[in-house]
Amino acid sequence: MTLQVYDHNKKESVLHRHTRHIVSITADITVSDEELIVCDTSGGAITVNLPTAALNIGREYEIKHNSSSANTVTLDAFGSETIDNELTQEFADRISITITAISETEWIIV
Repeated sequence: MTLQVYDHNKKESVLHRHTRHIVSITADITVSDEELIVCDTSGGAITVNLPTAALNIGREYEIKHNSSSANTVTLDAFGSETIDNELTQEFADRISITITAISETEWIIV
């Protein structure tokens, strides 16, 4: 992806290249530096284990449930951390969500 950004200090547009780290999975994963996790649940349910929010405040991950099967994708917060006030969030529908760490113990779905 190429982004055109206006640099107010230099008063000019600058092109920036950003490559997203995308991973496609068919089994459970513990997230590290992935930015987009595409989940294929056709072979069974998948759990996406989140890293600690304390070390990732402001970090966003996009999780896409990309299968028409009835199997679920479960987001599991680290330890006692929460996702929208719950330890886990589960999705059965084809959906794409973005999750962000907003504090040392809390993730939110945006």
